[in-house]
Amino acid sequence: MGAKTAENRMLPPQSGASSRPGYVVFQHLILIETGFHRARPEAEVALITWPIWQQRGSLSTMPTDYEKVYCGAKRALGEPTKEFVTFFETLARSRLRVIDVGCGQGRDALFIARLGHSVVGIDQSPTGISDLLADAEAEGLHVQGFVSDIRSFEPAGMYDVLLIDRTLHMLDASERPAVLARYLDRVEAGGYVLIADERSNIPMFEAVLEADRRNWQLVKRRRGYLFAREASLPLRDESSP
Repeated sequence: MGAKTAENRMLPPQSGASSRPGYVVFQHLILIETGFHRARPEAEVALITWPIWQQRGSLSTMPTDYEKVYCGAKRALGEPTKEFVTFFETLARSRLRVIDVGCGQGRDALFIARLGHSVVGIDQSPTGISDLLADAEAEGLHVQGFVSDIRSFEPAGMYDVLLIDRTLHMLDASERPAVLARYLDRVEAGGYVLIADERSNIPMFEAVLEADRRNWQLVKRRRGYLFAREASLPLRDESSP
């Protein structure tokens, strides 16, 4: 099993219509990010405005109309998932790059960003992404948002944590393994995948990890949760005292 490495590159600032193939600008949504340029001292990093991009391709049809749900209420899905909260609060690593697949309004993404990590959120709901970015801007958090179908989205760069909170079960069962496998390719050596889903789907996701080219070590597997670590690097003591 071989590991991949790559730089995590941000999209360049743009204004007006995009000349980048496969992307269109949502002019009314602005992303604020404050600290992706790690080589510069944090105090010197000014607020930088970036456009939010929508990757072309038809958005998937979900059993629940989450655009309608999010239009009806802020923070419609409530607090961040407890198991993810525990994971990040006890992980003694800072400035992680996290990708949240099916982020909605950001109940997990915002919590993670408040801990000092950089988060990329993907969701098919424009309102969900708009709410995520509005809250991130208000708090000066390191967050990017993309309106896209998770089946066709192409992430840029590599990430320390892949988080998928009750999203894969919304896809057709035949699509789930390939979608998960594609995102696994974006996890750095020594990184993590954190999945919450229907309990009956966990064996399928575990089989995807087993079939992957890299070695995944299970961290948690119970009651609808599957957490695993890419094990090509030695495990450090990553728990908080």
